[in-house]
Amino acid sequence: MTPMVGYLINHPGGLVGERGIAYDYILAGNGLFIEAHNRSLEARIPVNRCQ
Repeated sequence: MTPMVGYLINHPGGLVGERGIAYDYILAGNGLFIEAHNRSLEARIPVNRCQ
């Protein structure tokens, strides 16, 4: 069963983890993001920066 929320980590080779149905948290080298996409919407929103 696919989870409602996904958790992904951005590695040099690409995203690793499991995508969610509603949205995904993405941890990258420059911060934490929420990403969502469907037929009507496509967005990646920064939640917090990393230094």
